[in-house]
Formats: sequence, structure tokens, C-alpha cells
Amino acid sequence: MLFKFCCCSGFCGCSGLIRCSGLNGCSGLKGCSGLKGCSVSARCSELIRLRNGYLDVPTISPVGSKYSLSQFKTLRDAITSNEELLNVLKKSRALVGHFKHSASASTKLKDIQNQMNVPELKVKQDVNTRWNSTLIMLERLIQIKAPLSAAITFLPHAPNFLTALEWELISDCLPLLKPFEIMTVELSGEHYSTLSIVIPLIRELQYTLKNKTTTTAAGTLLKKTAIDVLARRLGILESNKIVAKATFLDPRFKKTGFWLVDNANNTEKWITDEINSIMRNTQENETSNMAINREPN
Repeated sequence: MLFKFCCCSGFCGCSGLIRCSGLNGCSGLKGCSGLKGCSVSARCSELIRLRNGYLDVPTISPVGSKYSLSQFKTLRDAITSNEELLNVLKKSRALVGHFKHSASASTKLKDIQNQMNVPELKVKQDVNTRWNSTLIMLERLIQIKAPLSAAITFLPHAPNFLTALEWELISDCLPLLKPFEIMTVELSGEHYSTLSIVIPLIRELQYTLKNKTTTTAAGTLLKKTAIDVLARRLGILESNKIVAKATFLDPRFKKTGFWLVDNANNTEKWITDEINSIMRNTQENETSNMAINREPN
């Protein structure tokens, strides 16, 4: 008997608690309600059993660090090719460094924040080894823009403050950087399998970036470069057998987790052929064992 795939959408159930992929803003655990609405629930259960026991599909989480590194390289390439953004980052780092290393500057910022009756927030310095620290630095500058602007007028030795156009550039680029941080957090999970969510997360990231509206030349360039580099570095994962099979076998995704229909169909064929081979070998072994048992002593 050949094993055929369930043709349901893949969201009809699983074997226990599943972690939401976070694509819709959910960050917790969702309880599976069972194999509802699926006419071949037994086959779905068998698919899960084969995935966990026989098929060559790793279900461990450390792979996330590998693809997080790819994200880091993607953003690094996108940012380093954007001269205008690099200049703003250089200016921002100088400003943050001054308030980090000057006691009088940090005290003045604190005093201004108290006068404005706003939370006392310090500047955040970015580091080269953590790309998301650049995002955190820029987000904090936006948060304390008003008290920072007031404090700088009392500091004669402070570096040049950001111009209105540079603030606009930062505000334009932040929404493009934020989705990368969300994806990094999801792929860095230690208590759940991350391999099967790599392709859907990349797909969601591509979709999110393409639908972002930019208002500055630097923002438009960052968006275009990030999309191009993302497709070049991570888009090929849909044709990677191990990653693609993990996504297809995840009941949350199946074919819907893929960007290209051809890649989903190819993955279905790979798994179908592999399962059929397993089933045939199992039947042959059972037939052979039965023949041996029938032989007279």
C-alpha cells in the first residue's frame, strides 16, 4: 500500500502543543484542538510519526543561530552599501559615545528629562558583533529626541546634533530593520524546533519589506538592497531538501509556507517518494519475516 499525503491545508492539527510561528504577532504557545476537519487524520498522525522517527528531517533548534548569522550578513551588506545611512550612523555613534563617556553630559540629560517629566532613559551604544544593537541605539535616540536636543544646547564640547533630515532618515529606516529583529528572536529559540519555521519567516520578511513605504532616498535604497540580498542569501533555502522537508511536514505550514508553488510541489514529491520507499521496504521485510517463520524446523 502506497502512502499518500493528506491534502488538507496543514493547519488542521498536530500531535500536541504547538508554538505559534510569530508571523501574526503571537509569541506564546497554542493548544492544538486535534485533527479537526481532516478526513484522513490517521494518515496525518502517521506523517508526524514518520517525521519524528524515520524521515531525515532534523528537529533541533541550534540551526537558528546559522540563519541568524545569515540575517546579520544580509543587513550588513544592505547597510554598508548605503552611504547616506552610514554617515547618519557614524554621527549617531559619536553623539551616543559623548553621552556615554561624559559624566556632565549624562547628568545634564538626566536633569532635562526630570524637568520635562519624562522617563530617565540613557543612550544605548551599538556594537559591531550585534547588528540589532544598531536598531536599539536608533530606537533609543528617537525615544529621547526632545530631552537630548535640549541637553545638547548646554554642552559646548558636544558633537554635532542630528539635523531634521537625518532624524527623518532614521525614522524611515527603523521599520525596515525591526522585522529582522523579530525574525532573529524567533530563530534563536532554545525550547522549540526552529528549522521548520525558517522558510515561512523568510517569506514573511520578504513580504513585509516589500509592503513598507519609504519617504527618503536612503530608506528606499535600504529597502531595495535588503530585499535583493535577502533573496540571494536565504531565498535558495526553499530548494534545500532538509529545510524544505521540515517546513512541509510542519502541520502549521505545508505548502502554504513556501514562496514558490514549484518548490512546494518538489518538496511534496521528495517526501512522497521517501515515504513510499519506507513503506515498500517495511512490507518487504514483513513478507520476508513471514516466509522465514513458515519454514519447517
